[in-house]
Amino acid sequence: SEVAGLRWADVQTDEGRPVLVVEGKGNKRRTVAIPDALGRALERCKERLLVAGGSVDGSLLWRIDRHNNLGVLPLKDSGVESSLDRSLELAGPDLKGINPHDLRRTFARAARQAGVSLDELREALGHASIVTTDRYSRLGQDLSKGHAVGDRVASYWAV
Repeated sequence: SEVAGLRWADVQTDEGRPVLVVEGKGNKRRTVAIPDALGRALERCKERLLVAGGSVDGSLLWRIDRHNNLGVLPLKDSGVESSLDRSLELAGPDLKGINPHDLRRTFARAARQAGVSLDELREALGHASIVTTDRYSRLGQDLSKGHAVGDRVASYWAV
């Protein structure tokens, strides 16, 4: 829902760094730094949209129909999941069953393995409790061994 709710006005800079202002549960807003490359890509998209006569007053993401045509309605929560499903389908059968929340958990684990503190990660994920962040980020997965929790789940489903 955070991704689906993004608006062009939420793409900002803070101290020269690209950020997203994200509205989470309970209408709580937080600022999340994004990679410079993503910030530049969003700026290019914004420029192209304006040149084409589009508007940057509303939603950042829009629905795309099954024929890959840009729709006239903003993306909704269910659209995020169906877009991910279609992308994973194109990527191959090994990725079947991954959902948007899996990406959040994977980000949390990778961030912890990269040395991000629990408090920094809690803020980035928008968790009220650090206990939730701790659960997200240490689900028994060690990426250095090349095994993901999702691998074990997928192999179980394949049986």
